[in-house]
Amino acid sequence: MLSDYFTENSVNLDVPANSPEEAIECAGRILVKEHKVAKPYVESMIENYHKLGSYIVIAPNIAMPHAAPGDYVYTPCVSFVRLSSPICFNHPTNDPVRFVFAVGARTGLAHLSMLKDLSKFLMNSENIETLSEIHSNSEFISLLKKGGKENEGD
Repeated sequence: MLSDYFTENSVNLDVPANSPEEAIECAGRILVKEHKVAKPYVESMIENYHKLGSYIVIAPNIAMPHAAPGDYVYTPCVSFVRLSSPICFNHPTNDPVRFVFAVGARTGLAHLSMLKDLSKFLMNSENIETLSEIHSNSEFISLLKKGGKENEGD
């Protein structure tokens, strides 16, 4: 279940960021503090953004930075950052971004499974609307648990 990848400490609401790099760094720093990834993984996420561009902006308002699965990831994980103000990632149709989900996986298969679960959650427009309205990290976790149960069996 998607909520298995999160703790209340892997969520940060209303974070100021002035650039995509700052937003990615904020989301990645959470994973480093939680001892789920090493700092070079965060640097790789930023490097991927520089090399590959805004492909990480997967839908309106939503960026999902990640790097290649491997040694810098200690355990499968996801962090969530809601930016205090939306910022431009230079995506042709999905800018600006307000929600950043940083993803870390040890293997490609785990990566795909997490992305599938997270994408399913994000495809629900009610979940996206609620992300704008939550007031605490525990509300976010509750939303994930509720959303995860509704999506089970799909």
